[in-house]
Amino acid sequence: YDRACAPLFASKATDIGMRDAKGVCHQRRADALAWLDRYAEAEKEIGEAVAIYKPMYEEKPDRLERAHGYSIALNKQGEIYGWEEKYELAFAAFSESLRVVQRAYDADPSDQRSARNVAMARNKRGDAYMETKRYPEALADYEVALGIFRKLHAADPTQTEHERDIGISNHRIGIVHVMAGE
Repeated sequence: YDRACAPLFASKATDIGMRDAKGVCHQRRADALAWLDRYAEAEKEIGEAVAIYKPMYEEKPDRLERAHGYSIALNKQGEIYGWEEKYELAFAAFSESLRVVQRAYDADPSDQRSARNVAMARNKRGDAYMETKRYPEALADYEVALGIFRKLHAADPTQTEHERDIGISNHRIGIVHVMAGE
């Protein structure tokens, strides 16, 4: 990613497309570094992505693509914090992501991408709750996600992605019950 992204990082262009491309590069670098267990470097890279996407989102919070880009960066940031066992920071990132995508969904509940983003943000925050043994909170997030995935499947039963999401949510809910000793 360093070679591919170097021209972008050297560019002084500030248009929306260039900022988005830079944000994507930082996210991809963070992914690669996290896979190498280089979490401090990954945290720095994803921090750069969040710093790019946040003002883009704040400039025009009603633009779905900006909400989507910002929420993806926040979710990745939350994952990295979780891997570093910085759970309060993970909760903050996942909760901010949920706030952003929930706003987009509330503006247009018929938008399936926004609905799925809300469910995914709920699942990610639920995972962090699981890691910290906060089972009631995890269960609540997983059940909301499952409900959204079921609605998406009912609206378009041809999408196998929705069936997979329902299965994963049911699995997560089952794990909560086992871990909570139920």
